[in-house]
Amino acid sequence: MIILKAIGAFFVKIWRWIKETAWVQPLLIVGAIFAVIFSIPYITNWANSFTLNSTNSFYNAQKMNLEGEKDDKSGDSASAADELTNSITANTIDNFYVNGSKTVFDDTAKKYGEKFFLIFADSTNTASKSAETGFKYLRDNWGKYAYNPTDKGTFQYYTIFKDDTSTTNDDYKDKGTAFERYLSIHVDLFQTTMQKLMTCPYKARASVGDDNYAKYGFDGSDYSSFPIPSIALVDYSQVAIDSGRAGLSEVLFTISGDNDTTKASLLLDMWNHCDSDKVATTAANYNADAQKNLFTVL
Repeated sequence: MIILKAIGAFFVKIWRWIKETAWVQPLLIVGAIFAVIFSIPYITNWANSFTLNSTNSFYNAQKMNLEGEKDDKSGDSASAADELTNSITANTIDNFYVNGSKTVFDDTAKKYGEKFFLIFADSTNTASKSAETGFKYLRDNWGKYAYNPTDKGTFQYYTIFKDDTSTTNDDYKDKGTAFERYLSIHVDLFQTTMQKLMTCPYKARASVGDDNYAKYGFDGSDYSSFPIPSIALVDYSQVAIDSGRAGLSEVLFTISGDNDTTKASLLLDMWNHCDSDKVATTAANYNADAQKNLFTVL
């Protein structure tokens, strides 16, 4: 207690001296002003850093990283993103040629879930950030209000970042970025699914252009042109199996909407394989050509 009183008395004396010494006060004021000015860049950097981390918090929670990315099409998994995509490829390709050809999926399909969003994003991309807020809203309201999935499934997703890096980058300087190497390894998945996604009823009915599809499937474009964001839906449900569309079955390139509620509604429509008419995804109508509002693709 005696020590605290002594310390307090010391600061009281300093404060009394400052008040009684007129010339010190202007110097302190000027010094404080300059301190604030010189601190602005550091404050700005701190605020930006906080904003970026907050913006990508949803994506980062389920990030499949590109660490260890090689330039190898032999099938050897080098990164978490490769392992996930190898699983999707193994459980997708056959179903895009023969309806209902595969009714039992391998263990990797069970590992990642029966149904999930696969998001290709960029941590600094404006459209990616806009889509993220819609995803957050859908996750937070999943199963509530107007956000009930027709299959009563669990909300699940994974994210792969275009601007992710790998310690193997220096080993493949002439092979592009880690993300471009990832795309080159899995090119068959994107090219195969593109062909069927381009035949979906919504694309024709809404007169959606071919440009993003071509970039998604690398038809006349290079890996650096892959559209960001690209949001795919991977579905191994029984309904998807019966329709011959199990695996990577849908893709969106723009999450349109003036607010998070409309963005979330669009994403839920994608999950339910329907458009604004809200046609239920039953085995009977899932694969019917007459159903105009199934397989929403933007």
